[in-house]
Amino acid sequence: YMDALVESDPRGIVTLDRQGHIVRFNKKARELLGLSDKKIGADIDACIVSKTSVSSYVRKGKGFSDRELVFGARGREQAHIASLDPLVKRGSVAGGLFTVMEQHRAMRLAYAISGDQAAFTFSSIIGHSPAIRRSVHMAEAAARSDVAILIHGQTGTGK
Repeated sequence: YMDALVESDPRGIVTLDRQGHIVRFNKKARELLGLSDKKIGADIDACIVSKTSVSSYVRKGKGFSDRELVFGARGREQAHIASLDPLVKRGSVAGGLFTVMEQHRAMRLAYAISGDQAAFTFSSIIGHSPAIRRSVHMAEAAARSDVAILIHGQTGTGK
């Protein structure tokens, strides 16, 4: 039951011993961090390109939340959002729970929570002149791509 719960989590989950060595990880952690069974017992810092030493946090019984870290897997470097929760048993550090979320997923969550998205659509534009219709048509085409757009014009024109 616990294995199913850990595997169903959309985050990468890595359990660490009190020295910051990898004890166990789920499938998502394997995918995001490029882990293999050979990494069990290895220092978690060997997977991290960033200068943050997760192992030193674990040894001190300290944690952190939502920190951007860069991970390297076979020459591929990717930034993800990571958190560390210390595991304390009877007052002493027993290890850590290290969780990793894909950066784009974290950004989608932030946008959803903050409401930082447009409340209007192209159909909300009222004008019917040929110039407005041309502009809307070009904007709709640009919105379907990933290119950066610069909209310019006089102040107060409703850009």
